Amino acid sequence: MRELILTLANFRYVDSGVPLQAALSEALLVMMADAKPLALSLTRPLDRRALAVAMAIEGDPARDVSLARLAEESGTTLRTLQRRFALETGLPLSDWRQVARLMEAAARLLDGASVTSAALYAGYSGTSAFINAFKARYGETPGAFRSGGGGDD
Repeated sequence: MRELILTLANFRYVDSGVPLQAALSEALLVMMADAKPLALSLTRPLDRRALAVAMAIEGDPARDVSLARLAEESGTTLRTLQRRFALETGLPLSDWRQVARLMEAAARLLDGASVTSAALYAGYSGTSAFINAFKARYGETPGAFRSGGGGDD
């Protein structure tokens, strides 16, 4: 899909009278209709303490710190922080952090980073756990995701 978009972007406008352009645009429309939505954004909490934690996680997804420590740094208790995240984002804090990490890794993969590099940047110490978590979240391995489907590394 990415390559179709890039190819079509090279045309000033898509002319349905030009067979190649018509075929490419039709292929893109079919692929878009079949594509699963890819969540690359997260709802941030409104509570100032919870928001501070969310921004800390987004700013340094690989930071190896406990959720209790994050709560302490934001001036609240872990229990309060967990309630705020569940209420305001719809996700438990631990899930929110994992999704934030995986989203950052997905963005890096789309930018051409290796699976290992994306895993390390997202806070995974090894690729196995990262691959399993990524596949559970996005339905395909990071290698297949990076290459647009169909291939692993």
